[in-house]
Amino acid sequence: MSEEQQFYADLRTCLDGFLKQAPVAATYLGDHRFDHELGSYTEESLEERRQWARRWLAVFTDADDRQWSQTAKIDRTMMIHVTRRMQRSLERLRMEYRNPNTPVEQALNGLFLIAQRTAVALEQRLANVCGRMRQLPRYLAEARAVLVPSEACPFWAESALRFARAGTRLLPLWPLAAAPFPGLRSDLEKAAHLLAAFARRVTPTLDFTPG
Repeated sequence: MSEEQQFYADLRTCLDGFLKQAPVAATYLGDHRFDHELGSYTEESLEERRQWARRWLAVFTDADDRQWSQTAKIDRTMMIHVTRRMQRSLERLRMEYRNPNTPVEQALNGLFLIAQRTAVALEQRLANVCGRMRQLPRYLAEARAVLVPSEACPFWAESALRFARAGTRLLPLWPLAAAPFPGLRSDLEKAAHLLAAFARRVTPTLDFTPG
């Protein structure tokens, strides 16, 4: 295997690892292997993401592309920028610890993205929606455990409140809610209440009055 071929093998491994860590992003990017998952918010999983970014940034930075095709050189440069940006986000910006809106937005996006996949059979979409909703208690509990409220700015807290409020109103009225799928309606209602409860707990200084 040439060095250029090894680079593309590494790139595929790198991207596959990212998609497994970020199932909502995978759905958005067109990889639907993880449509039933929300991902993990534990400290251990966040550390794994940091290590992932460090490792792949080092791999792509250290690669010698002098004998590569122009396309491969461009791809290498792109992956250096992508992994460096992700490392900065995970290690310096630390939004998972500072922004209470991130898990709320991710959860809602994870549900609505599946609903938009009209080319997929309705029953499969509903099964994936229920799969993600049933992970909400665990997902939001993990997000709350790592959140540092003293580092959350008022704008982020207000955004979490607004997104959760929107979920409280919209999920039970979602067109999919009328579909004849076991447990769907109750799962939607539980998801709405979970999002609202999460926002109330992480933004205790803000009023959370529906309406």
